[in-house]
Amino acid sequence: MVRYSKLSFRTLVRRYGCDLAYTPMIVSDSFVKSVKARDMEFTTNPADRPLIVQFAASNPKDFADAAEIIAPFSDGVDLNCGCPQRWAMQEGYGAKLIRTPGLIKDIVRQTVARVPGFPVSIKIRIHDDLRCNGCQRNFEQSSNVCRVSLNSSAMCHRLDRRVFSELKSLPAVLEYLRVNYNI
Repeated sequence: MVRYSKLSFRTLVRRYGCDLAYTPMIVSDSFVKSVKARDMEFTTNPADRPLIVQFAASNPKDFADAAEIIAPFSDGVDLNCGCPQRWAMQEGYGAKLIRTPGLIKDIVRQTVARVPGFPVSIKIRIHDDLRCNGCQRNFEQSSNVCRVSLNSSAMCHRLDRRVFSELKSLPAVLEYLRVNYNI
C-alpha cells in the first residue's frame, strides 16, 4: 500500500503473524540515482524478513539497477504493473505497463540475468476484460516471473460497480493460472 507499508507498519503486522511483507512502491530511477531517495524510501532491519521490495519502473535498466541495490537486504523484487494513479500512468509506471507486455518481459529478463536467483514478481490490476489488458500475454511472455500478485482494489475502495466488476473477473484469472501454471 502506498506510504502505509513502511518499516513501522511491517513490524506491526509481523507481530500478528504476517509472513511476507512488501515495501511501498518506490520509483526506481530516483532510488538508483539518489542516496537521499534510498535513505528516505527504503528502511529495513534483520527482523523484517521475508521482504519484497516493490518498484515502479518504465525501463529494464532502472529496475535491474534497483534490484541489484536491494538484493542483499531483501528476499525479492516486485514490478508494480497495477498502480492507477495519474502521475504514475503519465510516467509510464504502474497500470500503464500492462499494455506493454514486451516491455514487462524485457524488464523481468534483464533483472533475472543481472541478479541470478533473486525472485522477481509482478503486480497487476484486475481489469473488466482480461483479453484487453494484456494479462494473459504478460503471464506467457514473462516466464521468468516467480509470482504474479493480483490486486482487485476491493479492500481499498468503497463497494461500487467497479469493485464488483473486478471481483467478477477473479475466477477467470485463477482458472487461467490453474490451467497454465498448475497452481
